[in-house]
Amino acid sequence: MDKVLINQKELIIKKIENERVVTFSDVDRLHERTEGTAGRNFRENKKHFISGQDYFELTGEGLDEFRRSLPAGVISKYASQLILITESGYLMLVKSLTDDLAWQIQRQLVNNYFRVKEIVQAPKNQFDMLRAMVDSMEEMNNKINRAEQSASLALQEVSATAEEVKRISSKVDTVVTNEDVIASDIARLLNLRSESGLAHSNLIGSIASKIGLKTHYKHSYQDDYIKVVPDEDGKGHRTYYRPAGVDKILEWFNDNKEVIYYENKYKRDCKSGKKGDIKERGYVVNGVHYKVS
Repeated sequence: MDKVLINQKELIIKKIENERVVTFSDVDRLHERTEGTAGRNFRENKKHFISGQDYFELTGEGLDEFRRSLPAGVISKYASQLILITESGYLMLVKSLTDDLAWQIQRQLVNNYFRVKEIVQAPKNQFDMLRAMVDSMEEMNNKINRAEQSASLALQEVSATAEEVKRISSKVDTVVTNEDVIASDIARLLNLRSESGLAHSNLIGSIASKIGLKTHYKHSYQDDYIKVVPDEDGKGHRTYYRPAGVDKILEWFNDNKEVIYYENKYKRDCKSGKKGDIKERGYVVNGVHYKVS
């Protein structure tokens, strides 16, 4: 797998639609920021980013295919969604970072990562090479100007909500990463679906409670297994499961699924079914019956 060195740190080359991209984890690691910082900044200013130009969002088969193109573990096997940032998106994302390290990393990423393909494809004729360099500089200036305009609007919005962010952050530094999943993701992984066909998130929540995970918290919280974060509207909270929490739920379910499984059958022939046919099936957790399809 091809890699480049950015500030003495290895960066695996990632491409989508023949364009080099980076993940939020890449940005945080290279800029030596707290895990989740880039993702949080993106979510707070997402309306200023253009899909297909500043970022790509992968789910389902597209995500699985991209994950298989990289070494195992680079993209979490539990991730149900992945945001990939292009060069223009990266410049918008780090516009507010002005420390010496940030300037150094930006220059290295642009010159040694995002734009390497242009150097490889540059013509060998001296005049054409000079022309290509001028065109490249003009294109970069245009991208920077667009990024500055978008970043200016983003900074205004960030400034208006700074006090609210500070209030939440003062309680607990809880941020969501690509490795964190919700209950429905785990249910899909186990192929547990309700009678309506939807992922059985209620069953996963009950199992989490059964094994002692603190999913009942109504305020920001995190430990080795879960994260509880405020909803975007600030009116509630949402529980995310960290890799260790997912493993704990999977282990418990696989060890106990035969014990907690139940089937109710028709006792006599009727319009709905014949005697002995399955009328209802599911799992009993904490005394509650969860029907499955």
